[in-house]
Amino acid sequence: MGGRYSLVVLDEINIAVKMKQVDAAAVVRLLREKHPSTTIVLTGRSLDKKIAAEADVVINVGQVKHPAEKGIAGRLGIEY
Repeated sequence: MGGRYSLVVLDEINIAVKMKQVDAAAVVRLLREKHPSTTIVLTGRSLDKKIAAEADVVINVGQVKHPAEKGIAGRLGIEY
């Protein structure tokens, strides 16, 4: 909160919020109170509407084509 870090990535935080492991209000508070020089990146599906409203940028990336559609197993280091 003091601006020590210019970038903070909360990987899969949106899933944690959906599963009630993290409170959405706490994430909103974090976004509101962060240091102005800090960028916070939140990842994961099922973005909470309150968090989306507080965010500066929201990007939704979707799958177009994937080998799994043909039954090809995921590769270590690529898909998992």
